[in-house]
Amino acid sequence: MPASVALKLLGWVSNTPMKKTLSWFDIDFEYGGNADVTSLNNMGFPGEDFFITDQRGYWTLFSDFYKSFQDKILLNKTVSQISYSDEGVTVVTTGGEIFTADYTLSTFSSGVLGSGSVKFDPPLPEWKKEAIFRMRPVYFTKIFLKFPRDFWDDHEWIMHASQKEGQFPTFYDLDRPGFFPGSTILFTTVTGDEARRVEAQDDRKTMEEVMEVLRKMYGPNIPNATEIHVSKWSQNPFVRASWTDPVVGTSWGHFDNMAGRLNNLFFAGESTSSDWYGFVQGGYFTGRDKANEIASCIKGGKCESYEPGTELIYSQRASRMNACRMKVVIFTCTFLSVISGLNIR
Repeated sequence: MPASVALKLLGWVSNTPMKKTLSWFDIDFEYGGNADVTSLNNMGFPGEDFFITDQRGYWTLFSDFYKSFQDKILLNKTVSQISYSDEGVTVVTTGGEIFTADYTLSTFSSGVLGSGSVKFDPPLPEWKKEAIFRMRPVYFTKIFLKFPRDFWDDHEWIMHASQKEGQFPTFYDLDRPGFFPGSTILFTTVTGDEARRVEAQDDRKTMEEVMEVLRKMYGPNIPNATEIHVSKWSQNPFVRASWTDPVVGTSWGHFDNMAGRLNNLFFAGESTSSDWYGFVQGGYFTGRDKANEIASCIKGGKCESYEPGTELIYSQRASRMNACRMKVVIFTCTFLSVISGLNIR
């Protein structure tokens, strides 16, 4: 069921600016969508969050994985068509180049697969398309602003309650010990339709909108931001979203279909992982597992075809987890009730 239904059953209704902000912080910020589109079945117990401050960049965590075959990676090649069969796979680029292989692993995001930008021959079967369309693209925009000096509250999180839902509801103080002390940087986020709107507009307009909110919070005499960086995954044609979250009613069987091979064409990526969808490790683990399957096929070992499920119902695993999910929502209501007494500007 949608998280909004579970919350209402437990007596929580987001009917004030403060409650809307608290709901946003606990659901939209965590899952990239509001309570109406977030499935109760996808919610888990809150864990520990980590913020990477390594100035070399996040990608350095994975640099050792590809160093041994870096010379074999072809860049600036945009795939336009994939033909597949039991005999092999042919890939055609927008530049007219043709590549053939006995086996191929597709790691396109669900957003790219659902966009139609890559043509498949034969066309993807209905069971595969349904699985793709069930993987909701999440729009989660990160906005970093640098100021000549700090002027905000001395708190890690600063929450903003507004009549306009989802309008820069939280600010994260990065000018703190353990993060980037002395940086005078604030970090804020928007999600869903608001994220798509912000990502589509000029960054200067976004800076103006954030400054308008901050001046309502801290007065007209605060300094203007001097720099801004806005993540724009929805604008990237090779990604088209920040990550994947299954729509309400999606079963574990749909994930199996998402990952299911089509003849000699295999699929991996975070959206194919029922355990780690939405996480980088989901892409890594599924890529590793599918690569091992392909290696087994090449070596003449185990190489099973995939038979899609025709009746996709919740597995016993999901049924056993229903009670656990309700406990999560109960925790959510308790958490929201506790922090509703906080001072929010």
